[in-house]
Amino acid sequence: MNTYRGELCLTDDATKLSTETIAAWLMNEAYWAVGRSRESIEDSIDHSYLYGVIDGDGRTVACARVVTDNAVFAWICDVFVDADHRGKGIATWMVGEVVNFWADAGVV
Repeated sequence: MNTYRGELCLTDDATKLSTETIAAWLMNEAYWAVGRSRESIEDSIDHSYLYGVIDGDGRTVACARVVTDNAVFAWICDVFVDADHRGKGIATWMVGEVVNFWADAGVV
């Protein structure tokens, strides 16, 4: 999945996303995840579907994960937007696109 909104790209290509940045957000800034270990975060990414938004310079500016049984259930979690990019509707756009993707697949 690659969906564009101006210079922003929503992707599910984990090679384009900075797991270092995402781990730092979750370990240090996301109130629900502060204190998670780096290993735990990497395991959670490895066992779910990772989505992220990158800017025109390739920097990761937002992320979300989907945990699913690939049949009838999908849960979006760890939605986070970098502080410098908040208030621009990025999370709303990202989550909407992810929900539409899984709905089209018949999972949600």
